[in-house]
Amino acid sequence: MTEEDDRWRFLVRFEPTPRSLVYLCEVVMMSIIQDIPRLKTSSARRWTLASIPPRVRERLLELFMKKFAGMNDHRKIIQKAWSLLYTHQMNCIDLPSTISTDQTTLKSILTYLGSGHHDDTPTTVFRLISVVGVEEVNTSLKKFMMYSPCLVEIQVRRSATDELLRALGESCCSLEVVNFARSPGVTDAGMYYLLGDKPEDEDSPMDRTCDVTKSVPYGGTKQSLRQVKIRGTRVRSGGVLKLLQGCSRLEGIRCNTVDVLQAITSYVKLGELRLCDVLPLLYLDFSSCFCLFAQHLSLLPNLIEIRIGADVPPQYKDKTRKFSKEIMLGKGELETSLRKISDLSNLHTLVLKDVTNHEVEVALNSCCSRLKRLDLHFITLGVDIDMICDAAADITHLDISDSHITFQQTKLKSKRLRSLRSLCLNRVTYDVGADVVFPRYTVQAEILHQEAGPGITDDFICDIVNEGLCENMTEIVICGNCKLTLNSAILLLSLPNLKRIGDLRDWDLSKEERQYLSGQVGWARKIGYSSDPAWEA
Repeated sequence: MTEEDDRWRFLVRFEPTPRSLVYLCEVVMMSIIQDIPRLKTSSARRWTLASIPPRVRERLLELFMKKFAGMNDHRKIIQKAWSLLYTHQMNCIDLPSTISTDQTTLKSILTYLGSGHHDDTPTTVFRLISVVGVEEVNTSLKKFMMYSPCLVEIQVRRSATDELLRALGESCCSLEVVNFARSPGVTDAGMYYLLGDKPEDEDSPMDRTCDVTKSVPYGGTKQSLRQVKIRGTRVRSGGVLKLLQGCSRLEGIRCNTVDVLQAITSYVKLGELRLCDVLPLLYLDFSSCFCLFAQHLSLLPNLIEIRIGADVPPQYKDKTRKFSKEIMLGKGELETSLRKISDLSNLHTLVLKDVTNHEVEVALNSCCSRLKRLDLHFITLGVDIDMICDAAADITHLDISDSHITFQQTKLKSKRLRSLRSLCLNRVTYDVGADVVFPRYTVQAEILHQEAGPGITDDFICDIVNEGLCENMTEIVICGNCKLTLNSAILLLSLPNLKRIGDLRDWDLSKEERQYLSGQVGWARKIGYSSDPAWEA
C-alpha cells in the first residue's frame, strides 16, 4: 500500500453489477477525446458537433470535470474537452473551484461562453468560482448573459461587479437564485440594477455616492428573485432594503447580518406608516439581535428556518471587532424573547448558538411538535439529552457541535427520538456515560456522525448491533479519539443497509488491518466525504 493509498478515511459500498451500455459508451468517448492530438481538434470538433447530441456532450463535459476535480491537469484535458464539446446549447454550466485554479483553462472556457452567439441559449444554471481578473470574467459573462433569458440560477463568486448585475437585470428576468459572495465589486447600486432599476447618474453607476433613490425601470428580476447571497460584498443596508421592498417572492438573504437587520428595521418603520404587508422571507439569521426583533415576528409569518446567536465561539467574542461591543442582555431577556417563537406557525428548523440549556428548553417548548430540525452550537455549559427527548421528540435531524452533552441517570427514561433520521455530534464533550445514550435513543436513525467518547467501545457496538438499533443505518462515522478496532469494523460492514463507514483513520487499526479492510469485496476506499455515496462508488 502506497503512502497516498494509506490516507483513505472511509469505506463506501458499491454493487459489483455489470456496467450499463451507456456507461461503457461514455468511457470510450472520453478516452477517444483525451487521445485526440492538439493539431486535429478542428476536424474533431466538426465530428463531435455532427455526431454527438447536445445533451450527451453536456454529460461528457460534466464527467470530465468530475474526473479531474482536485487533480493537476498538466495535459490540459479539460481545456481540450471544452474546445471539442461545448456549444451554446447546454442547460447547466458548472465550473468548480478546482477549475478556477487553472487560469489558462478558465480563460479559454470564458472565451467560449462569450463568443459566437446568434440565438438565445437554453442555459438555466450557471455556477463559477473565479480567481481570474474581474474584467476578463465580466466581459465574457456579459456577452453570455445577453443571450441567456432562461437563466434561473447564477453563481459568480469573487469576481462579480455592478456592471454584471446590470446585464443580468436587463437580460435575465427569470432569475430565482443568485450568489455573488466575496465580490467587492458589487455595491448597493448593483441591487438596483439587478431588480430592473438604475441610478439616475448613469455616467458613474459604480459611484456609491450617487442618488440611488431615483430610478428608471427597465425590466429586472423583481417578480422572480427568491434567494440572494451577497456576503463579502459592499452591499449595505440600503441595498438590502431595496431587495426587501422590490422582491415580492424573496425567501432569504445572506449578507452581513447587521445590514440585513438594519434593513428590516427600516422596513418595519416604513410599514408602521402604511400598515405594511408582511415580509415573504422564509430564512433569517437574527445573529445576536433576536431580542430586538422578537416583538415584530408577526411581520415574518412565513419563516421556516431561523438562526439565533452569533457565528463565533464565546471565547473569541472579545477578540472579534464585530462582536466586542455586543449589548449584554438582562437576566431572562432572551428567555422572554424565545417564547415569541410560538408566533411562527411554519417554523421547522431552529439553530441556536451560545445559549443555556434552559433557554434551549424554552425555545423547544415554544415550537411545539412542528419542529423537524434542531442545530445547537457553542452550548458550553451543557445541553441535556433527556430534555431534548422530552421537548423535541418529533425532530428528524439533530446536530450538536462545539458543545458539552449532559444527562441525568436518575431521570433517564425509556422515551426515544423515534422520528430521528440524522444525528450529528461534532467536536463535543460528554458527561460520564452520555456518549452512549444518543445511539440508544435513535431507533429509526439512518445517519450517525459522532465524536468518540470513552463508552464507544467494541462491546458497545456489538450490543447496539445485536439489539437491532443499527438496522436502518446507512452511514456511521465515528471520529476523534476512537477505541474501536477491526472487530467493530467487520461487524458494521455486515449491516445490510450500510453504505458508508468511517472515520477509519481515527480508529485503533494497524496498517495490516487497514489493508485487510481495503480488500473487502463490495467496498471502495475514499479519502474525502461526499454527500452522494453512490457517485463516490
